[in-house]
Amino acid sequence: MHKIELTDEQMNIIGSALADLPYKVAAPVINAIQIQLTAEDKAPAPAGKKPRGRT
Repeated sequence: MHKIELTDEQMNIIGSALADLPYKVAAPVINAIQIQLTAEDKAPAPAGKKPRGRT
């Protein structure tokens, strides 16, 4: 497993690129990213770091 840190803008670029791929290729990757983002949003923010606001 790898861990990388990206800005929201960079995540949007990756999401757009994945949207251009066939569903059967992109869906597992999109799902894995979404699971991690959901877990991150539920976790308490480290001291001094603002929680990210996603809609």
